[in-house]
Amino acid sequence: MSVLYAATGNSRLEYEDRCIVVYRDGKRFSRFPSLKLDKIVVFGNVEISTKVITNCLQEGIDIVFLSNYGRYFGRLQGPETKNPEVRRIQYQITANHENCLAFAKLFIAAKIHNCRVALQRHREEEESFDKTIKQLADLKEKAQKAKSLPELRGIEGIASKEYFSHFNYMTPSDFVFPGRKRRPPTDPINSLLSFGYTLLLYDVFSAVAEVGLDPYLGILHEEKYGRPSIALDLIEEYRPIIVDMLVFMVLNKKVLQPRDFYTSDEGAVLLSDDGRKKYLEQYERRMLTETSYKTPGRLEKTTYRRTILRQAYSLVRAFKGEDEYRPIMLK
Repeated sequence: MSVLYAATGNSRLEYEDRCIVVYRDGKRFSRFPSLKLDKIVVFGNVEISTKVITNCLQEGIDIVFLSNYGRYFGRLQGPETKNPEVRRIQYQITANHENCLAFAKLFIAAKIHNCRVALQRHREEEESFDKTIKQLADLKEKAQKAKSLPELRGIEGIASKEYFSHFNYMTPSDFVFPGRKRRPPTDPINSLLSFGYTLLLYDVFSAVAEVGLDPYLGILHEEKYGRPSIALDLIEEYRPIIVDMLVFMVLNKKVLQPRDFYTSDEGAVLLSDDGRKKYLEQYERRMLTETSYKTPGRLEKTTYRRTILRQAYSLVRAFKGEDEYRPIMLK
């Protein structure tokens, strides 16, 4: 199963013979069997017919709407799960501070672990690397022993700051990283991180909705109107694995170069149309990369996108007390 990214202006999506057909400038451009699609991501000025919408809703294909720059507008999905038990248990778990802390420690310890492995894989002969790698190991241990959610958030903040401080050593010299800046991104690396995290978030959102969880009721991330908190919780362990590794790859292998970015009137550094297309291709390739996934009693191969759904189901089982939650952790 895969995702269709509709990112070119003057395009229109139609539904014909159980296929999503893409027209550009009035001419048929490509077609995708709907049975092979999990989701459609629509960027900017792309038209989509009512027939596409209704058939996607019937077939369980989510449609996510983003601006040309990756800002989230909204999403369409079919009927929600008809099993209220999952959400009832979720409400009980998230109402208890000790329960929230136990799960949040798993998410953050795994994130710190994966950040540490990412640094080890891209290690430069810099003394500061060795110092930070050791510091992240200590912070992971502190996260596992945190006594409160505010303490855990503080540990995560320190780990993130130290981790991002090394990005300039892990990317080409023609890309300067001033530290993590989100709104707006002021440089190409922040632009790629923010765009990638948005794409990843709504892959996770689809997974938690599919298993019956309330996407807006979180554990580590507090509830806020419109914030998909449980998706933001589950995304933590995946940020270094999917997006950060992807950013290192597309820059170091020169898939993307400075000419693929431009600065908007508002001062945001954004991908050009061609740059966005290349980045989306690499993001999808990363999500479809096979990895080893451990289930009770066996080790199997599956794609990163599929592991997200598996992890969402695993979280439900852990909420029910049927099994432990085991975060995805790089080796």
